[in-house]
This record gives sequence, C-alpha cells and structure tokens, in this order.
Amino acid sequence: MGFFSNLFGKQTCCICGSECGAMHRTKIKNKEYVCDECAHSCSLYVRLSEMDKDQVTSHMKFMENRNKVYEEVMLVRKGVVDYPTTMKIDQIALYDTCGMFAVLHSSNPRNKSYTEVIRYDEVDSIEPYEEKNPASEGKQETFKEAGVKIKIASTKGSPSKDSPNKNPHVHPYITHELKICLTKDESNKSVAVNLATYYYKHIFGTDDDRSRFWSMSKNEKANLKAEVDMANLIGSAIKAQKNGETDPEAIREQFEATQESVNRANYGRLADYSKLADEIFTQYPEQ
Repeated sequence: MGFFSNLFGKQTCCICGSECGAMHRTKIKNKEYVCDECAHSCSLYVRLSEMDKDQVTSHMKFMENRNKVYEEVMLVRKGVVDYPTTMKIDQIALYDTCGMFAVLHSSNPRNKSYTEVIRYDEVDSIEPYEEKNPASEGKQETFKEAGVKIKIASTKGSPSKDSPNKNPHVHPYITHELKICLTKDESNKSVAVNLATYYYKHIFGTDDDRSRFWSMSKNEKANLKAEVDMANLIGSAIKAQKNGETDPEAIREQFEATQESVNRANYGRLADYSKLADEIFTQYPEQ
C-alpha cells in the first residue's frame, strides 16, 4: 500500500505548500513535487525533473522578471518583426530595439503564466525543419508542419563549432533545443527558412554582401574601423604621455568607443544587440 500511496496519493508542493494529486504535479529532484499552479510560472522549454527546489524557485523569479521586460519594455518599443506575420500556431517576435525575441502562441500551451523571452546572444544556432505525415497504403506522405529548431547557448557544449555566436550569453535554465512550429500550411512553409536566414545574416551580422562592385563588405568595414580606432587610441595615449597632458575622461570615452568597434569586428552585429539587452537588464537585474 505504501508504494501506491506514494504514487497516487496527494503530495505537498515544495514551492507553495499546497496539496496536489497525481495528475496535477511534477516530480523534481530529491523526491519533491511541484504543483501545476507553480509549474505554470516556469518555462515551456525546461524540464523541471532536472531541477531541485532552489533551482525551480530561482527559475520562477527569472521568468517573472523576463515577463516584466516583455510587458514594460519590448511591447512599448517599435520595430518588431513577426515570423510568421499572422499567428495561427506559434510566432517569433524579433525586437531589434531590445536585442531579444519573444516566443508567442496562438493558444497558451500548459497554461503558462509568462511570455518566453530570449536574448539574441543566447542563441547558439537556428535551423529550419519540415515534417511530413507518413505515407498510408496507396498514398504518398503529406506535409505536416514547418518551423525552426533553436539551440540555446547553455553550459552544455556551447558555443558549438559552427555557431556564428562567438560570444554567447549563457542561458541559466534552458539546456534543450527549442522546437517551434511556425506553420501547418505547406504554401507558407518558406517562413521557417526565411527566419533562419534573417537570424543568421541580420542578427549575427554574417552577411558579407557588397553594395557596389569591388566595394568593401560590411565585415571588412567593421574590421578596418576597429584597426583605425585602435591605432588612434594608441596614438592619443602616446601623445598625451609625451606632452605630459592627461584627460582621463577623454581617454575613457575613446577607449569605450574603440572597444565597441573591436567587439563589432569580432562578434558581428550581435555585439550591438548584446549591448542593448545589457542596458535593459541593468534596470531589470537578473539574479
């Protein structure tokens, strides 16, 4: 009886202390349980079974804070790009003005309380996927859905070898791949490829297109600017030392500008988005 009592009997939620039945709880580490109400405050993309009580508690605060960023900052700023433009299933809303994106759903899966917000620099890689329904007798396989698979930069092997993100901001909780269905309409399946292309070329700054024949690419211009800024910084420091003139504030400003140029050359356009996200989280600090 003890086995079945533990399996089907009511347990106490280790977070809020409420009683929860077998169908309304999740078992976490150390033989403890989290009720559905508390689980609603957690990300759709984490596995609570891999966490202990302290980790779940911290994660819930993390999700609450990111939802504040979404509601108080991201929704206020303009310039959002939605993929797909019309949300019938899932949608990814790219906020370039914040350096982050939100994962939105036409219907709320598992009654989640908070919107999923991911920094651009927390993405290790993104690739499109397409699934088909298996062929039945006498019939060919048919289109099922298309979307993207997003690998998040985590403590588990990030960045990957081929990732364009060379300076990742490690996500503290998501360790598994995000699979986001964007369409179940075959005529609209290109939206997944378009998003992956946009993400790599625009956000990571890997596009190397030249505006005119023989003109410099964006990456080449970034590298040249970094070299020029570094040379100017060194020249200013030598000149100041030689003349016995010091202006710490001017040197500091020039150093910060040079550092931005170097970051942009090393990490592409993502450096700019990382700075935007960092500035926001100074107002919404994460524990």
